[in-house]
Amino acid sequence: MNIGIIGAGNVGGALGKRWTATGHKVKFGVRDANKPEVVALLGTCGANASASSVAEAASWAMGARVVKCFNTTGANRRARPRRRIGRDFAFKLLGR
Repeated sequence: MNIGIIGAGNVGGALGKRWTATGHKVKFGVRDANKPEVVALLGTCGANASASSVAEAASWAMGARVVKCFNTTGANRRARPRRRIGRDFAFKLLGR
């Protein structure tokens, strides 16, 4: 199965490692595919993994599964005091 993962951080990386280990093809959608952390992740995942732009990863996985991964810490930092939707949503997902 082709799986597109938006982001290659802790969550996206962990999912990608597991899926490539079970034989799925994973494409990470990232801002910079040459970033050392992304290159290291691809090395860990093996031949079934690649990285590209977010748009290309989403389009590559059309007809398959697209997983949106997000950074709840980043959402908390960017949430304005008046509009705390990102933070509140993240906490609900985490069960806090």
